[in-house]
Amino acid sequence: MANITIQQATLADLDEVRQLFYDTITKVNVRDYTPEQIAVWSSGHTNIPKWEMRLTEQYCVTAKHGEKIIGMASLAPSGYLDLMYVHHAHQGQGIATLLLQALELQAAKWAITEIYVDVSVTARPFFLRHSYTISEYNEKEIKGVTFQNAVMRRALPLF
Repeated sequence: MANITIQQATLADLDEVRQLFYDTITKVNVRDYTPEQIAVWSSGHTNIPKWEMRLTEQYCVTAKHGEKIIGMASLAPSGYLDLMYVHHAHQGQGIATLLLQALELQAAKWAITEIYVDVSVTARPFFLRHSYTISEYNEKEIKGVTFQNAVMRRALPLF
């Protein structure tokens, strides 16, 4: 897709990235999760202090088409890939790949040797295509609702 810019997110992006998170879960992840799981997961968009922390303490990037944010991703200094969401109308257009490349470049600057991520059922094929491997399967409970996911990892070369 042409005219996509990747840039570091700021607090000014807070409302738009929160909405992207909510919309992606309720319009994309809905194919792999129950209505109860979707309701609990998507409710995370209301935790404004957590979102502010992500935008200020993690390396958070957005993909913009014009002025509209159509993707976002974040990496913690520990090597934990926390967020990766792409607008439902822009799935399969290479946006997640651009975001992942930006995070991996930042990881190299931080001398991180491995990225790890808790991967949803929906995102698993994407990460497998990008040389991430499953290191474990786990279950987590959020607000009394159980989710199954996989921890995936990718070793990064040192430059």
